[in-house]
Amino acid sequence: MLCSTTLMAQQEVQYKWANDKVKAEGTLLQGGIEDGEWKYYDQQGNLVQVVNYEFGEFEGPYEHYFENGKLSEEGTFVNAKRDGFFKTYFQNGKPELIGHYENGYKDSVWTFYYENGNLKLKGTYENDLRVGVWSSWYDNTQEKQITSYEASKAKVGAFYSKDGNQLVNNGTGEVKTYYENGQLKEKGSYEDSLKSGKWEAWLEDGTKQFDHSFQNGERSGTWKEFYETGTLKVSGVYEKGEKNGEWTIFYENGNKKSASNYLMGEQTGAYSAWFEDGTLSEKGSYEKGKKIGKWEWFLESGKKDMLGHFEAGKQRGEWKYFYNNADQLLSEGTYLAGEQDGKWQYYYEDGKKWKVGYYVEGKKDSLWNIYHENGTLLITGKYKLGLEEGKWETFYSTGQKQDVGYYSNGEMSGEWQGWYPDGQLRYEGSYEEGLKTGLWTYWDEDGKKELSETYADGVLNGPRKSWYLNGTLRDEGNFKNGKQDGLWIYYHENGNKMMEASYNESRINGKVTSWYEIGTKESEKFYSEGVPNGTFIFYEKQADKVKRVVKFKEGIKVEQEEK
Repeated sequence: MLCSTTLMAQQEVQYKWANDKVKAEGTLLQGGIEDGEWKYYDQQGNLVQVVNYEFGEFEGPYEHYFENGKLSEEGTFVNAKRDGFFKTYFQNGKPELIGHYENGYKDSVWTFYYENGNLKLKGTYENDLRVGVWSSWYDNTQEKQITSYEASKAKVGAFYSKDGNQLVNNGTGEVKTYYENGQLKEKGSYEDSLKSGKWEAWLEDGTKQFDHSFQNGERSGTWKEFYETGTLKVSGVYEKGEKNGEWTIFYENGNKKSASNYLMGEQTGAYSAWFEDGTLSEKGSYEKGKKIGKWEWFLESGKKDMLGHFEAGKQRGEWKYFYNNADQLLSEGTYLAGEQDGKWQYYYEDGKKWKVGYYVEGKKDSLWNIYHENGTLLITGKYKLGLEEGKWETFYSTGQKQDVGYYSNGEMSGEWQGWYPDGQLRYEGSYEEGLKTGLWTYWDEDGKKELSETYADGVLNGPRKSWYLNGTLRDEGNFKNGKQDGLWIYYHENGNKMMEASYNESRINGKVTSWYEIGTKESEKFYSEGVPNGTFIFYEKQADKVKRVVKFKEGIKVEQEEK
């Protein structure tokens, strides 16, 4: 729901929830563009956000609130990007973090806090990357870790337990962290300030979370991750920071999700994937990280979905697509360098031919035929580099011609004709560069004219006539640039005049005379550019007997007299 108060070129608006509570309020410029301060509320009426806009983009102070009305975040936007200090808060009102942005990127010193107000983490960003020395603390103020960042690589110089024991000194030592219940949370070692050897982690209930291996800070050796239930999720091997050898991903029920092979970070060799019930979903091969050779995809029912070939990661050669849960082909054709190329055929679900045509470099080209389900031709025509070209024809399912026309560079061009199913002409006219031009004529199923009109550049321009079903003229007049122009005459179905009126840009102008169906005058009226202006005289059906006179001045009725 929208309520507004208009003031010149801007509006003060309110949007409301279905319960009539205010959802948002602020200023809209012309075109619905937000400007100035906007406030947003939840369905209970609580303030959620205060945002400032400048011509539709965030500019200036920004605030976000918790449901209890306390501030959760505040900062400033410049040119729709975060810029300057931003702060977030816990619901108790204490700060959660204080940081600085520069043109949308984290920059300068950032400080993080625990909910009790104690310092948690502090360090410096440059262009969204951590740099220099970062220090962290436990919630009891005990120093936890000192880390140096060089070229985005983290080096741990010191690590302390919560009770103050130094576990890593000068970059060497074993780290152990615990949950509040005493359960081991994470265990691993550092050498020369980098992770080394086996690293393990557990959930609070003792369930294994992961087994990782490192060498000189890089992932190296066995790598396993587990679901919260303890079942294996991922298993593989790293070498010098890159995946190497077989990697397997599992569903939570223990079934394989995918199996792939890597050679120093690039997928290579056989690849397979499965649905959760163990049914094969796809299989194929990789070489240097790109798909090669034959690939097949399957539905959960086990039926084929599609199959085809790749070369260096791009589709090439014959491809086939199937209808869902059926062995019936949907389409088949060839690819070249990832684009459809050559002959393609499409089928209805019962196997009958639907479409046949050709592609060149991914664009339709040459002859295309489309068929009715009964096998008769529906559409035939040619493409040139993806655009219709030359003669196109359509047919009814009986084989009777329906439409014939021409295209040039994808646009209708030249003469077009259409027929009814019995062969009776339905319409004829011409196009130029996709726009109707010249005389267009339409007939009803009995062969009688029902409309003729004239176009220029796709717009009505020139004479127009329409007819009743009995063949008598319904109306006749002229259009100019798509608008009624000059004298128009309308007729009753018996052939007698109904009305005469003159138009200027589709607005009635001057005297308007109308007649009853029996031929006697019904009224005389006067208009000025579509506005009643002058004396309106209304007549009884008996010839020339006045029943009412009404006078207008510039659209306002000034006098009325009943006879």
